[in-house]
Amino acid sequence: MSDMPTMDSIGASAFDAIRSDGVTRAYGMAYDAFNRLSFVQMYEADVLVGQWNVTSDATGNVHAIIAEQEIPDGTRMIARDAAHRVLYGYNPTGDFYIHSELAPSGPPPPLTLLMDTCVERNLKQHERRLLEFILEVNKPLYPDQSARWKAQLEGCSVHEVYVPHCLRISHAGAALKSEGRSRRLGYELVGIDEGVPVLIYVITEEADEGFVLDIFSVDRLDGEPLVTYPEAGDTLMIVDGNRRVGGADLRHVYGGFDS
Repeated sequence: MSDMPTMDSIGASAFDAIRSDGVTRAYGMAYDAFNRLSFVQMYEADVLVGQWNVTSDATGNVHAIIAEQEIPDGTRMIARDAAHRVLYGYNPTGDFYIHSELAPSGPPPPLTLLMDTCVERNLKQHERRLLEFILEVNKPLYPDQSARWKAQLEGCSVHEVYVPHCLRISHAGAALKSEGRSRRLGYELVGIDEGVPVLIYVITEEADEGFVLDIFSVDRLDGEPLVTYPEAGDTLMIVDGNRRVGGADLRHVYGGFDS
């Protein structure tokens, strides 16, 4: 897809419009097997000027739009809830957390923006068990990085990204790349809470020595608060995108295909 500048400011000439001296912009887009947008590139005058990865869960909720090029003043949205509302992101001014509420009627309520406000704490035992479990599930995909992630967990702290079950993991001693990438681990987990699917996933951030753990999220997909925290083990389904690859068979609530 592309757009070309013309002398026709109102579009009356359609395809017969005379071209102006502006820069032609072209877009390349890639979609996954379920027709969800996964990658975008933008060119100006045949020069690549931007590219982005788009990550989403099996229900189509977009969780992150990740810039893959140097954007000195860029803002990155790292975590979103099941309703696609931003929970956490950062830019050169610091981390930010956003809280929003749904109004039953009338104009939308204002957003509350919190900058650099967090309370560090240790992982709770059930959180650590679940995080270690999802890392073990992903070990075959990342054999060269699993040891570094395990060491990171030894003395890490976390803080809640406004909601209790979206945690940012400390990476003290790791020098994050200023134009580094974010990457979601390939295997995710699915559980059930009151009959509602719960998506469990980890996002890593690029550092000088490789990718480090950054976000650990347990997301009930109807947007309601979690009632029962999922237990690590064989009651959880392992998914790769929308494809079940192991664990419990919960496709009756989450959908997707078998491996």
